[in-house]
Amino acid sequence: MTRLPRLTLRRSFKVLERKGFALVRQNGSHKIFRNPEGIRITVPFHSGKILHPKLLKSIMEDADLSVNDCAAKSSIIFFRLSKAIEFFSTQS
Repeated sequence: MTRLPRLTLRRSFKVLERKGFALVRQNGSHKIFRNPEGIRITVPFHSGKILHPKLLKSIMEDADLSVNDCAAKSSIIFFRLSKAIEFFSTQS
């Protein structure tokens, strides 16, 4: 089984929005998202925290997300960072 990515809450919101979910309302520290098909996802919001893997798995199942949907941007950022390090190390 593939390891789940470690996502901050803000990153999980971006992934949900990219998959068609929109923030409908907020009830206390919980943000409620809904997509055009009517699927509702509730995500607790505590800024700067990382989602617990069990909670992330539940959100991914409800939103019909794959690990690749969640990890795609992280790998792009890592690739760009590694290229920048490679570039600056050859400049010395």
